[in-house]
Amino acid sequence: MSKTKRDRRDANESKRKKKEANEIQKNKLEMEDGDEIDAMLHQTGGSTV
Repeated sequence: MSKTKRDRRDANESKRKKKEANEIQKNKLEMEDGDEIDAMLHQTGGSTV
């Protein structure tokens, strides 16, 4: 099998696993299609230049 075919197969497998994980998480949270999760990351500290 060529490297390109193997890379494509691996990418497709990765996408499939991610989709399955998202479905499992969605079911765990009892989410329905169209539901959204809003999140905000608060930063503390840091500096300005």
